[in-house]
Amino acid sequence: MSIAFIINPNSGTKRRRNTNLLKVRRYLSRKHQQKSVFITERKHHAYEIAVELTSRKVDRIVVVGGDGTVNEVANALIGSSVELGIVPCGSGNGLARHLGIPLDIEAAMQISTSSPPIDIDCGKVGDRFFLNVMGIGIDAEICNRFDKSKRGFVSYVREGLSTFVQYKPSLYNIKVDDVEVDEELCMIAIANSSQYGNSAYIAPNASLKDGIFRVVYLNKPSSLRLLLLCYRLFFRTIERASFVTSVDASTITISSNKEYLYHLDGEVQAATAQLKVSIVPKCLRVVPNANLSV
Repeated sequence: MSIAFIINPNSGTKRRRNTNLLKVRRYLSRKHQQKSVFITERKHHAYEIAVELTSRKVDRIVVVGGDGTVNEVANALIGSSVELGIVPCGSGNGLARHLGIPLDIEAAMQISTSSPPIDIDCGKVGDRFFLNVMGIGIDAEICNRFDKSKRGFVSYVREGLSTFVQYKPSLYNIKVDDVEVDEELCMIAIANSSQYGNSAYIAPNASLKDGIFRVVYLNKPSSLRLLLLCYRLFFRTIERASFVTSVDASTITISSNKEYLYHLDGEVQAATAQLKVSIVPKCLRVVPNANLSV
């Protein structure tokens, strides 16, 4: 089996970047696979490299990076037979955590290069795909602020709390399968897998193989309920909150009377028109921890 490695040297916190890269290079040196390593140099470079590798008939591409880099590579592999392995080195690593991939570099390299793949569903918005979570409203704003701040869990929590305090809900028109509503909401999360990253579970029961999304609506909580929200996110009980509504769906159409932010696996964009989100079943081959059901 031919394996290529795409490494984002800027993933994760500054403190860990050099250490992670050194561990990866040591592993590849021991396995005599140094010639198949590609280093990203800019945004979207991982996508370009993956497109080129796919044309060369590589069997598996292992991404060493965070959710954004994984998303770029996945968008090049959708519908192909090329398998995607993940060595999580980002700030959140939501998809890798859902797949049971350990954060230990050596263990993740072992799994990503030797375990068998599974076929997973992906979400699609326009011509872009997402693997993990699409978020509209406040979580997109948090991602936007987080991109401009220091990486790390503490920074993510700080940006999240300050954004919640300041954020004003917007009116959305939402059609979930055949049910249409107009509602003022703080956030709409469309989850293909269970968590954002850092063990913050937005849809604890979501599966990558069931052909449906878990759609989570959030009304803005009071300051006291904001603390409860944080607790519920990390203890997998968010769907029990009175200000949260969760439904299953395979297609979602969303629009608003004003521009709003949304993100795909943490990559933020602005929307001015209607967004149609659909699920594409079993369109990507991904390498999970073989000992975990996803």
